[in-house]
Order: sequence, then structure tokens, then C-alpha cells
Amino acid sequence: MDKTAPSSFSATLVAGPTDRQKFQTIGGSNAGGGYVTSGISDNLSGPSVNPTSGAPRVLVAQTRNWQGLAPSNALSNAIVNNEGRVYSNTGTSGGVTARTPAQAVTDLSPCMIGRFNATAAAAGANALPAFNASGTQIGFCTPVFWDLFGGAVPGAADIAAGSGNATGGYYRTEIIAIDQAGNRAAPLDRQLVEDATPPSVTSTDVPGTLTGGSTATFAANATDNLDVVGSYVVLQYPAAAMNLRYPNVSGPGVEFDNVLTRSATINPTATSFIRSLSPATAGTPTASGAANAPNNAVVAAVDEVAFEGRQTSALGTTNIPQGSSNAFNGTTPTFTGGFALTANNNPIWNCPAPTAGQTTGCGAAGTSTPGNTSTTFTATASGTSGQFNNPFSVVTFWYQNAAGEWVQFGSTTGATVTDVGGANGRSWSYTFTWDPPAAGPDGTNLTPAPGGTINLPIRAIGATSNGDALTTGTFTLTINNT
Repeated sequence: MDKTAPSSFSATLVAGPTDRQKFQTIGGSNAGGGYVTSGISDNLSGPSVNPTSGAPRVLVAQTRNWQGLAPSNALSNAIVNNEGRVYSNTGTSGGVTARTPAQAVTDLSPCMIGRFNATAAAAGANALPAFNASGTQIGFCTPVFWDLFGGAVPGAADIAAGSGNATGGYYRTEIIAIDQAGNRAAPLDRQLVEDATPPSVTSTDVPGTLTGGSTATFAANATDNLDVVGSYVVLQYPAAAMNLRYPNVSGPGVEFDNVLTRSATINPTATSFIRSLSPATAGTPTASGAANAPNNAVVAAVDEVAFEGRQTSALGTTNIPQGSSNAFNGTTPTFTGGFALTANNNPIWNCPAPTAGQTTGCGAAGTSTPGNTSTTFTATASGTSGQFNNPFSVVTFWYQNAAGEWVQFGSTTGATVTDVGGANGRSWSYTFTWDPPAAGPDGTNLTPAPGGTINLPIRAIGATSNGDALTTGTFTLTINNT
């Protein structure tokens, strides 16, 4: 008599994907640890084995949601044709001839491993819900026996990848350890996604008028084979030699929510639109105006594995009225000292979390003591004492990514004035303190490899409420893991 369940996979997990892990290749979960391995122990009867082959076995259910399960074919294929079918590697299960997970692709079954049933009553205990591409639940996937050859259980999309299916999808896998007396452990539940196809963008709608200082929206059509979950816009300023990438806008799709948003309108925005970006100079700023306006808008769609699709649209001078202001005209006597960027700590340290046996996580050996982990940037605009008023309503801070685009990571509207007299004696200072995360807003890695460094170009941009702006020169921030 044995009334005690064996150890669960989660209690003795050796390897496998993290929950909601993402892969940009079909079959990528195999190379990235998609197979789940775990020890199983039992107090009496021992882990379950296949009475025919003698192979140890567990109970597994695996569902998939992908474009093949569209609402138009879900009822006719997934439900009618697959009711009661078992997908396993054991040959038979409960007297029903098993079909392989590879056959589930041809059958358009949402159940890659397990028994498909349309109703909860027929599905029984521990069944995973199954959904079609519109997020409608169309049935259940009940765990069935899965023989453990080599001690591994498929973590998710590795089975589908071997079936000739290259469309990708969301996968959810449930693994239940069972002993020979039939006692079941608590399930291990993992979800992940595999997708090798970037989205595409068409029909960008450039606003007829882009007003400086206001929020500009660039609507476009976006499509993807799986899920469109975000968008952003890049504005190109050739005079300043800067392409400004604005923050991601979430939606319209949501990853792992059972609904596949495969075609939608995206609406990325550029907040506080800069109508004129003057390049940095050693002294007096150069003129603002049409010559320093952006000439292109690049609209990008982002899918659930961070693949991107882009479309570039030209911006005409008629789109961007400059008005009568000329904030940085090169002749204003009060703005004579230029605009520069400094930092109080350089280099700084950004180390990964400590691993087993390490004390700090820094350095090649993971034992070095880090220095300062944050820095305060100060952007300083200088001009004539007694005359130089605060030139900016906001100052933003940007780093340059590997694509050469500048990504905003901070901003301030506060200013501190210092006046010591003279032609360049009054200074307005704008500060922002930054403790770099592991990755930036665009996904740029900000954590050096152990023993390494990252040299990150930084600039500050000061802008008026009308959207006339001036950039500093480049300051190089060194980030260490030494």
C-alpha cells in the first residue's frame, strides 16, 4: 500500500526553460534548454514505468496556440476531428491508438501531447485549457503517459519543431510525476513561445501637421504571424546626425494572453515632438529652424519575441511648421557658453546577480568588489550673467544603441542657476541620476560580460516648449564588470 505521491518535477528540477521564455527560432527551445529534466523519488512503490517497454514515464499535457487554430476552422478540425484523440509516444494509451505530436500539426489539434476533449466533463482532472487564435476556449488537453527516453521531457515547442511546422506558436506544458500506485505529484507548468518571423508595417499615416512640443502619433498597419505587442517611432535629424528612438508603446496585442493579434493598427508616439534639433558646437549654438528639422519617420512594430518590422516615411517641410521663434539663432548675446554634458561618476559598475559561490557577482571570477553603481549626469547651458534666462523647459538624456539610434532613458524639468559674473558667468544645470538596469528600454544590453566593460555614448537634449532643441556633444560612460 502506497498513499504518498512522488516528488514533483518542480521540487527536483535540474534544467528546463523558465516560465514564459521566448525564442526567436523554431526549435530554439531545444538549444536553449527546452527539455525539462528532473529527478523523481518515491517513498515506496517507485516511479511509474511502462509495463511493455520498462521505460520510466510521467504524465504530460502540451497545448499550442498558433495561427492554424483560426476561428473559421477551429470547430470543424480541432473539435470534431480530434475528439478523444491521444497524442503520445507510448504507442497506446487506455486502449486508444496514440498519434504522435507531429500528427497534431496536420490534425490542427491544439493538443500536441495529451488527450483532446471538447468538454471539461470528458477531459477529467488536471486538463489544460485549449484556445484558438481569437482566444476562444475550444477544449481541453488531458495529461497522458509519456515515456522518458534519456530522462528528458519535452519542455514545449521542441516537439513541434521536429514536425516540419515552421509557423511558431505559444506552448504550454504540464508535467506530473506519478508512482506505480497511481499517486500524482503537483504539476509543473511552463509556458513559452517560439517565433522566427518578424512583423511587417505598411500604410504609415504621417500627420498633416507636426506641432513642436506636442505629442505626435504615427499610425500604421502592422501584421505578424503570431502577435503584435508593441510599436515605436524613430525620427531622423540629419543636421544633428541623430536618429531619436522614442519609447515603446504597448499593444494592441498582449503576449501570453491566449489571443493572437495578428493584424492591427499601431499608434507609436513621439512625446514633446522636436521640430528643430540643432547640433552641438564648442560655443554659441547654431541656428534652429527648418534646416534642422527631421526628414524621416521610421515606424516599427514589435512582436512577442522582440522581432521588429519597419517602414520609413518622408517628412516634408509643410508637415513641420517652424513658427516665428528662433530659439538658438547663433546671434542671441545671452546664450554664449554652449551646452555640455558631464557625470560625477565614470566609470560605474553594473554586475549580474551573484551566482552560487560568488559574493558580489563582479569580475571574471565573480568576486570583485564593485565601485559606484550609479552616476549623476549634469547638462549645463551657459550664457551672460544677469541676462541668460533658463533656455529649456525639459532636458532629456539618451544613449546610443548598436544600430546608431539614440534611446531616451531619462528626463528632468528642474534647473539650478549659478551666477558668477562675466560673459559666460551664468549657468543653468539640469541633473539626472541613473543606475543602469540589466537592459535598456530598447533591449540594449547594459550588463558587461564578467571581466568586461561597455562604453556607452550619452547625450543630453534641451528643448523649449515650442519644440526647438539643442544637443550636447557625446559623453562616453564606461560601465564595468571588473
